[in-house]
Parts: sequence; structure tokens; C-alpha cells
Amino acid sequence: MKHVIAPAAYLFVIAAVSTTLLLMAYAVTFEPIQNQVRQTQDRMMRAVLPQADEFQEISVDTSGTMVSVFEATAHGQRVGLVVSAAPMGYAGPIELIVGISSEENVISGMRIVRHTETPGFGSVATNERFYSQFDNRPLHPITVVRSGAGEYELDSIAASTITTEAIVQGVNDAIEWYKGGGF
Repeated sequence: MKHVIAPAAYLFVIAAVSTTLLLMAYAVTFEPIQNQVRQTQDRMMRAVLPQADEFQEISVDTSGTMVSVFEATAHGQRVGLVVSAAPMGYAGPIELIVGISSEENVISGMRIVRHTETPGFGSVATNERFYSQFDNRPLHPITVVRSGAGEYELDSIAASTITTEAIVQGVNDAIEWYKGGGF
């Protein structure tokens, strides 16, 4: 019996010490990680709605791929909204944010926050050449075309139609929600 109890006791002590060290590391790193996440989120929201100086998450009924909505203000006055969406791409959800300027009544910008799309193909959506196509677009549903996009169309990323369509679906859900008076 002793040959079973001694190794079990050693294993218990090792597990307890490891768990304690892991919890201590979590406690020390949790706040700095949360601060970094907030700073990154704020920086991205300012990129899609640059006239805003403050963002406050608001409680609304979301639809489609939408996750959350932030009210954007400048000097205490609403200048627009930032909508967070997570449409399903080729390799998983594509987390993105869409800025909607209520002053100009346009999509002020779009950025990809996180994705798992194929490097070199779907990941091209994080390049300025792609996401700048959303800048200052009218609040009208967008369709995807292979090339030669018109006013309400967007050129697809070559070999990444699923990724492009997913991103456009997220943007279109934000437009539909906004135009439907979702806020």
C-alpha cells in the first residue's frame, strides 16, 4: 500500500504547486492583458470612426452576425456607432468592426479584428487596399463581384470569395440594423 500512497502524495504536491504558480501568473498578467485589449479595441474603433473621442458599449438587440454596438461621441455628442460582427468565413469566424457615421450617413470604415483565414488568401482582407473599399460608402447593401465593382458593389479578393462574402455579410447586417432603427 505504501508503494501507491507515496507516489500519489508526490503527484498531489506537484499538481498543487503547479496550480498555485499558474494562478499566480494569471493574477499578475490578467490586468495588463485586459488593458492591452482595451487599447487595441479603442485604436481600431478610432480607425473606423476617426471623428469620435469616446466609445461606450450600448445594450441593443443585435441581428444576423452582429455581436455588439458602441455609441461613438465627440464632445458629448453622438457622431456615430461602431458595430462589432462575427460572420463565418472559410476557416472560422471573422471578427470585424464597422463604423457608421450618423453625421454623414455613411459607412466610415471597416477593420478586421481577428480571423483564422488562409494566409496569403483570406488574410488579404486585413490589407488597407481591401478594407479601404468600405470607407465612406453609402448606407446601402453591398454585393460582391469578381471585378469592376460599381457604387454598391465590392471587388472580391482573388481566390477568397467566401472570405469576402462573409465580410460583406457582416457589413450588410450592420447597415440593415442601422437603417431599421435598431438603436
